[in-house]
Amino acid sequence: MLPIVKSIRILLLCFAGFIYTTIELQGQPCHPCAERWERRVMLYDCDVQVPKPTDSSMVGRWLQLFFAAGGIHSQLMNNDPTVSCIRALDGAMYPTGDRVVDSLAVGIEHMNLPPNGAVKAGDYILWGRVKQSGSGYQLEVILESAITREKAASGTTFFESAYDAMDRGAQVYAQAIAPISQTIYQWEQRKRDSDPTVAIGVNLDGFTIIPSKQQVSAGEEIDVEIRLKDCDGAPLGGRTNYSHPVAVFRHTS
Repeated sequence: MLPIVKSIRILLLCFAGFIYTTIELQGQPCHPCAERWERRVMLYDCDVQVPKPTDSSMVGRWLQLFFAAGGIHSQLMNNDPTVSCIRALDGAMYPTGDRVVDSLAVGIEHMNLPPNGAVKAGDYILWGRVKQSGSGYQLEVILESAITREKAASGTTFFESAYDAMDRGAQVYAQAIAPISQTIYQWEQRKRDSDPTVAIGVNLDGFTIIPSKQQVSAGEEIDVEIRLKDCDGAPLGGRTNYSHPVAVFRHTS
C-alpha cells in the first residue's frame, strides 16, 4: 500500500485535468491565426515501457516514472505563456479518440494513452514515452498531429533516478515544446510551405477574384484569377486548378 502522502499526490494529479482549464497566464501573445483557428490539444499520459519490478521493495521507485506526465501537463498549464491560445482536453475522457466516455479508468499504473490512428476529437496530442536506458531512463515528450499522427515537435532526456521523472517531464516540455501555440504555428507554416494541399486556415478576407474582363456577354467564358491568402496573410500559390462550366479558375500567388 502506498504511503498517505503519495496517495494525496496521486489524487491531485488525477484531478489536474478538471482544475487546469481555469488557469490563464499573461504573457506571450497568440500566433496570427489563433483567434480564428483555436487548436485543441489532447493531453494523454506517458507510455511507461519499463517492466514492473518483481522485487516489491522497488515498486515504489518504479511508480515514480508514471509522474512524468504530471510534470509535462503542469508545465503546460502553469508556466506556458501561450496556454490560453489553445484548448486543452483531458485525453482520459477520450480513450477512443473520437468522443467523451461515460466512465473513466483510473489508477496510478493505468495509462491513458492515445489510441492508434486518428484522434478525431482533437487537433494535436501531447504525450510521451519512458524507456529503460542502461541503469537509468529515457523520456521522450511528443507533440503530434491528432489526425495524421505526424510529429510536430519532441524532446528527449536521460535521467538516473526514477524520482526525477516529474521534474524531467517539465524540463523537456519547457525546452522542446513551449511555447506550445508558437510551436504549433511554426510546424503548420512548414507544412503549408511544403505541401500545396495544406493551409493553416483560409479566410474570406483573403479570397480575391480578379476577372480578365469587367463586362461579359451572356454565355461568354472568361479567365479569372483567384488569389488566396492564409489566415496569417501569407499567399497560397500553386494550389489546385478548378474548372467551372462558365469560367476557368486559376490560383496564383
